[in-house]
Amino acid sequence: MKRSFARTVVLAASLAVMPSAWAQTDLQEGLWEISVTMTIGGQPASAQPLVMRQCIAQQSAQEVMSQLAGAGTCETADLQQEGSRATWKVMCSSPVEIDAAGSANFRSDSFDGVMSGQLGMSGQTVPFSQNFQARRVGDCQ
Repeated sequence: MKRSFARTVVLAASLAVMPSAWAQTDLQEGLWEISVTMTIGGQPASAQPLVMRQCIAQQSAQEVMSQLAGAGTCETADLQQEGSRATWKVMCSSPVEIDAAGSANFRSDSFDGVMSGQLGMSGQTVPFSQNFQARRVGDCQ
């Protein structure tokens, strides 16, 4: 299984649940930087974290996450939020099968979380885990 492809799909799956949590948290609009580290089968998926920047407006957060989640067919279940903490389960069927659970803590200018579970592709199943951090880095240009 290609690690970079699997890492992108898992990142998309974890971020697909964020709009609901964002709706209940007063996150600031602006340019956000998201950093993800991941292990697949107990080994680092890459030497460096995957880092991406995205301009997010509250009214477009759902659209942004839908685009990121477009890499696969995922369903979110058991999304719960208590205060600034959200938990969820996610299952994806293609192009990579994912069965995972995650949690995140939200603040107005940052959030961080974890997700772990199983990846399946071409009849193989391997455990994975990921940690992600995001922070607002400025205004959108």
